[in-house]
Amino acid sequence: MLEKKINQWNKMLRKMGMIFCAGVLAWNFNGKIDVQAASQNILEQRVLQHTKEKLFRTYYADYDGDGKKEAFIVTKKNQTEQTLWFSGEKQVKKLAVSDFSLKQGKICNISRKQKLFVVEGWGGGSGSWSYCLYVSQGKCHPVKNSGEGLTHISGKDFMVFPSAFDACKTGTIMTGHTWKAYYLKWTGKKFVNYTGTLISSRSLKKYEGAEKYLKEIKKAGYKIGKIYSRKNGIVNINLYKKDKYSVSYENVTLEKKGKKLSLRVHEKNGENIVKKSSYGGRYDSKTALLSPGYL
Repeated sequence: MLEKKINQWNKMLRKMGMIFCAGVLAWNFNGKIDVQAASQNILEQRVLQHTKEKLFRTYYADYDGDGKKEAFIVTKKNQTEQTLWFSGEKQVKKLAVSDFSLKQGKICNISRKQKLFVVEGWGGGSGSWSYCLYVSQGKCHPVKNSGEGLTHISGKDFMVFPSAFDACKTGTIMTGHTWKAYYLKWTGKKFVNYTGTLISSRSLKKYEGAEKYLKEIKKAGYKIGKIYSRKNGIVNINLYKKDKYSVSYENVTLEKKGKKLSLRVHEKNGENIVKKSSYGGRYDSKTALLSPGYL
C-alpha cells in the first residue's frame, strides 16, 4: 500500500523534478504525509528481516541527541519468550532473549543529549534482570552491570532492588527473601552506588525529627543496628529483634532535607514506623550490581 501510494506521487512529481523513495514517507489515517511514522516503520522492518517473530513493542526515540531516532524493539515468539533488538541508521543488532512481557520497558530522559532504555527480563521464579542500554554515535551499548528492578527516579538518579535472603537468622542460617531499594547514579556509561557511610545514633540526632523516629522504632519493639548515610540524602537504619531461637531484621529509611529528616514510606497502611518503611532484611553500605548475562 505504501509503495503504491509513493509510485502515484512519483508519477505526479516527475514533471516537477521531484521523486520520493519508498520508505521515506508514510500516510496517516487522514491521508497526509507522516515522515516520523515512516522512520519508525523502517526501523521495525529492518528487524523483521532478521526474525520470524512478530512485532511486540517498539521504543522509538533520539537516544543520543544527534537528531536521528533509533528504536529498541521487542519481538514475540510466544507468551514466555521474546527477543530484544536495536535498530538504527548504522546498526541492527539482536541483544537478548528473555520474557519481556511482564513489564513494559522505559525510555529514561537523562539529559538533552542522552536517553537510556531499560527493560526487565524474567526467566521464571522469583528473580529478574534489568537490561539497560544507551546509544552513542548511532550504535547501542549495553550497560554491563544494571542489577534487578532498575527504576528511573529523575535525571541521573535511579533505584535498584537486588534480591537477598536476609530477613531472619536462625543459628548461622539466613532466610527470608527481600528486595530493598538501593540508590544509583548514572555516570554517562555506567552506574555507581550512592555508598553509605557508617554513622552513629548521636550523629543522626543532630537532625530535626531524628529523636521522634528513633522513639517510634523503639516503641515498635526493635533495636538499632548499623546506620548508613548516603550522599543523595538517604539514611538507612538497620533494625533487629531477638527471640529465643532467631533474630529478625528490618529497616527504616529516612531522607535528609537540609537539617530536617522525613520518613520514606514503603507501605502507607503499615501499623507502625517499621511496617510503613521497611523492605525487610539488612542494608549494606552498597549493593552488588549484577550483569543480566547476555554480554
